[in-house]
Amino acid sequence: EAAAAEALGPAQVASRMLRKLLTDRRVGGRHTRIEHAYGHHFSDEEKEVARRVALWLEKDGIFLPKLNEGSHHISINPRRLRDVGAIIEGTWDRRADLEAIV
Repeated sequence: EAAAAEALGPAQVASRMLRKLLTDRRVGGRHTRIEHAYGHHFSDEEKEVARRVALWLEKDGIFLPKLNEGSHHISINPRRLRDVGAIIEGTWDRRADLEAIV
């Protein structure tokens, strides 16, 4: 019950994920496995939401996909850095779209 109350919503998960990827400078040509975006830094209860958020961000074009030796890699789209900043700050005008991810 307490863990469910503390679980992050999709917009908060996206904010934390994007902040970490920016800190690691995973923008443009510098990529990482998508599993690293959602598999680390999230509790077990948050991992499924984080996985769905990561896939949604890729579908929306905020993450750039790259197939690298058979594994799925992503990086932040440098042309979407303004959106990334708004997501991190919680001011993105499409926040409701993020919150709809379940």
